[in-house]
Amino acid sequence: MTAHDTRLKQLLAPDRLIWPLLLLAALMRVAALLQKGVEYDGNYVDAVRYMDSARVLATSGRFTYAGNHLSAYEMPGFSAFLSVFVLAAHGRYLQYFLIKVSFLLMSVLTIYLLYLLGTRIGGPRVGLIAAAFLAFSVPNIYTGLLALSENPFSLAVIALAVLVIRLGDSPGWKLFSACLVVFVGALYLRQSVLVMLPPAAIYLWSRGYPRRLLIQQTLTASLVIVAALVPWWIRNYAVFHAFVPFQSFDGATLLEGTFQRFKPIDNGSFALMDKLTRNFKGNELETGRMFAEVAKQRILARWKTNPADLIFTYAVGKPAAAWLLPHYWDEVLGARSWWVLRVHALVSALGLTALCALSTTRSRARREFVFMGLCVLLITLGTVVYLGLHRYVYPFMPFLYVALAYSLDWFLRWRANPASRQTHGNHGAPQHS
Repeated sequence: MTAHDTRLKQLLAPDRLIWPLLLLAALMRVAALLQKGVEYDGNYVDAVRYMDSARVLATSGRFTYAGNHLSAYEMPGFSAFLSVFVLAAHGRYLQYFLIKVSFLLMSVLTIYLLYLLGTRIGGPRVGLIAAAFLAFSVPNIYTGLLALSENPFSLAVIALAVLVIRLGDSPGWKLFSACLVVFVGALYLRQSVLVMLPPAAIYLWSRGYPRRLLIQQTLTASLVIVAALVPWWIRNYAVFHAFVPFQSFDGATLLEGTFQRFKPIDNGSFALMDKLTRNFKGNELETGRMFAEVAKQRILARWKTNPADLIFTYAVGKPAAAWLLPHYWDEVLGARSWWVLRVHALVSALGLTALCALSTTRSRARREFVFMGLCVLLITLGTVVYLGLHRYVYPFMPFLYVALAYSLDWFLRWRANPASRQTHGNHGAPQHS
């Protein structure tokens, strides 16, 4: 190999290519922002509602539903995050500008953290390929244009995964404290981060984590999480005179989920909700309970009349809608919907297949894939019970990218040297401490 070839190989090394990839990812997101406009919200109800709630929170300190009434419809973290920009800037345009720039930075940081996750599991090339999947994901680029909690929550999910795996490498209180801070922050954004707790505990246990330390840290985490949620519980009890641990309106998503098939939007649930609430005088919590009761009646009725259809919907249709349909998406950067829908579905299907396969194969990365696979399984089960839309599993999509990148890297090594087929399972996995 000549000196020129050596220099070229060094320039094309994954640990160097990640930087131009991050720059390109940032430029693509800037281009999308310029194309759609700083104040673009896609006319999505959730994006508009978050901003309305943030403005009221910033001016009055009251957490509301779309600025209308005191609410526990969502966890308060994202509205509180947006309210910081409302307080920091005067005028709608500047507020949106600062918010969108923060989302862009979060997106780039998430891509970099995914690179670190892939590198830890399978080596720098796996990390680079996984990061490229996320960098060029059109739904990911588009979601960054909307005031949605997916943006900071996706960052928190990947950061937590990196920290948990590193905690398994180096048990101790410093990394544990970082995990706990990220988890509590993510919990105040979305309660769905709870699905990462059992996989994390199983992962650390399987790594031979010191049992006494694990018990001590589990008890500490329980106390800290409860302490962090107490202000939210007190506030909710003062508003609703009832214990609301997280959100008050899960009944709405449960009811909407009974209409969900393999489609990304409402199939008549909103009309039914409007009808049910037309003469209903209960508060938000009571309305949610009423919706939940109607949802259970609809499920029971379908079970009696057509159980096969009900089973198919909840076992196949809703999971497929969650993973194969990019819920929050519109044409951006010239990408046509026909191609985006099909590419997204193909990548998701291949990623799920790869994750399932790698979770059951014998390799030194198996524990990490089991950890990610359990997270994917639990968020899928939660989505099946409630509304089967992509936005609920969206933050966990990068786990599929890591599995797919690992498989592609294995294939490239196998093509270059068939003997590596037997040794790739040990590549990139550090010694367990």
